[in-house]
Amino acid sequence: MQASFAAESPVALHDAADGLSLVGRAGFYIDADGGLSIDAIRSAQYDARFALPQVAVHNGTDGRPYWFKFSVSQATAGGDWLLAVPSTAADDLQFFGPYDVQGNLLAAPVHTGQLLPYSTRPLADEHFVFRIDLPTPGNYTFYLRAVSTRPQLYAFSIWDIASHHAASKSKLLFDGLCYGILLGMLIYNLNLAFIFKTRNYWYYLLACTSALLAIFSLNGHTAHYLLPDMPLLAKRVLETASPLWITCSILFGRNVLDLARFAPRIYLLTHVLLFASVATVVLALCGVSAVAVPMVLVLAVALAVLMFLGGVIGLRQGFQPAAWYLFGMAVLFVTILAVVSTYSGIIKANFFLTNSLQFGLAVEAVIYSIAVGSRVRLLRREQAALEERARQLGHAVETDALTGLANRSGLNKRAAELLAQPGERALMMLDLDHFKPVNDSHGHEAGDHVLRTIAKRLLTQIRPEDTVARVGGDEFVILFGDVLDRTTLETIAERILAVVTEPVEYGGQRFNVSGSLGIATVPGDGHSLTDLMNAADSAMYGIKKSGRGAFAFHTKTAG
Repeated sequence: MQASFAAESPVALHDAADGLSLVGRAGFYIDADGGLSIDAIRSAQYDARFALPQVAVHNGTDGRPYWFKFSVSQATAGGDWLLAVPSTAADDLQFFGPYDVQGNLLAAPVHTGQLLPYSTRPLADEHFVFRIDLPTPGNYTFYLRAVSTRPQLYAFSIWDIASHHAASKSKLLFDGLCYGILLGMLIYNLNLAFIFKTRNYWYYLLACTSALLAIFSLNGHTAHYLLPDMPLLAKRVLETASPLWITCSILFGRNVLDLARFAPRIYLLTHVLLFASVATVVLALCGVSAVAVPMVLVLAVALAVLMFLGGVIGLRQGFQPAAWYLFGMAVLFVTILAVVSTYSGIIKANFFLTNSLQFGLAVEAVIYSIAVGSRVRLLRREQAALEERARQLGHAVETDALTGLANRSGLNKRAAELLAQPGERALMMLDLDHFKPVNDSHGHEAGDHVLRTIAKRLLTQIRPEDTVARVGGDEFVILFGDVLDRTTLETIAERILAVVTEPVEYGGQRFNVSGSLGIATVPGDGHSLTDLMNAADSAMYGIKKSGRGAFAFHTKTAG
């Protein structure tokens, strides 16, 4: 039950660094038909109808006029005060007063509002501030008629000019700090977007830009600096900024949280939310405030709920960027709670709390930038892991599983690279002698051990640029990556045959094998891997027929 304003004693005016709050001291009356004039509202019939709410008054979106009545008491002469309306977007405001105890109007009425040019605003302040000149001690009354199709919170306060000027300078510095943070994040992440070329940064830039536009408009700076003579357009920008921010936040949130992967059902719901937010942007552009404004509130709640659930689901699955995202949401939630608590009278108003919403958005932008960086780092780690896995799979395809040498596929790849280059090249083909009895008498495990041992010995006789491949059961190919003269090739061949001939121990037994080796060269024996292998194979079998355990060049055999 609201008390009547008639019994309320006047507010005693005095200097206060944070202004004198009129919450619980200002009467109000709703003009249901919208036709009451100041003379009518001051008549005994209506003046007695002013109620005295104990909290700040919220108006609806139907555009009905709200009348407010204030009574003050000044103890000294020559008072110069300001009535501050905590709004930058009320459509129409008419200020009447002050009236002295005899009912005389001591100043001309002031008419301003968002739908009027910015030049009509007293003191050229982004918020609506009305000057009150009280020449003598005594009691005074003034009235304010407020009309708005956007929700407004009328938590009035009275200031002396010096305190308000100081608070305005602090407010301007605070706004500059928040804008600087957001602009810094924009420039920093714009550079990262061009460097990393990921959608995460582009969605972040959209969300950050729309948040900056929303704060700039809510602070009244769009109407002040960008569109001072186009009030209707400034109003459209203001009403569009919030749903546009929600739209961009949906795109950013579902991307940085990777909802399609971790929470597919919530990801599907974001499509509905995205459609509704885009529709709200269109309605706001068309000036349908009665629908757009309530939709913004519904969308904001739905966005918070969906993204919170998506973040929790992602975090439970070990998706670390979700932790940063939830932290950013928590910061914004706390600042919104601070604003609501301040205007509801739960906590005492101060500068930070009354400006905490934009501070929360600025801090959120910083935290979300960290979340994007975490998401990109995770993507790069996943990409690196995939590339390493692909490299391992490619290596496995080109590697002999038993010996770890190249297989025929790996040899083909290396030969294609090497033989395409001009110059002389050489290839050796080695076939083990007396290997079959090892398999037949002692089993395949013994035979596999012999093959692995021979493979290791061959690797000790080549250089890093050379390739050793196992191309058959007991056949090996050595492809040399550099030009070697005949004498060097003979020396290498002798060393290879020597290490192959060394006994191999396994299971307490010693196995003795030897090798027959054929050598082919480029260009004398061909230019392709097939030509070289055929030539080396021919030379090798010539050795086998003549006694084994030796090497021969194809050209010599052919001759």
